Amino acid sequence: MLDSASYYARLLEGVIRLFEVHYQVRRFDEHDLAMANNIHWLLENLYNNQKIIVWGHNVHVNRQR
Repeated sequence: MLDSASYYARLLEGVIRLFEVHYQVRRFDEHDLAMANNIHWLLENLYNNQKIIVWGHNVHVNRQR
């Protein structure tokens, strides 16, 4: 799956989001959405029916704040 079109689309979305945040087109915290989409893609495509550990800063992974 790491050489698929959907994987490269994930990479491209992440690069675009970094660019947008860096040049203040989007707010800084909006890159969290790209991170969540990456995790979702990994769960569906690479680690389907497996358990994973998501390690991240509390600010990014705690939905309740």
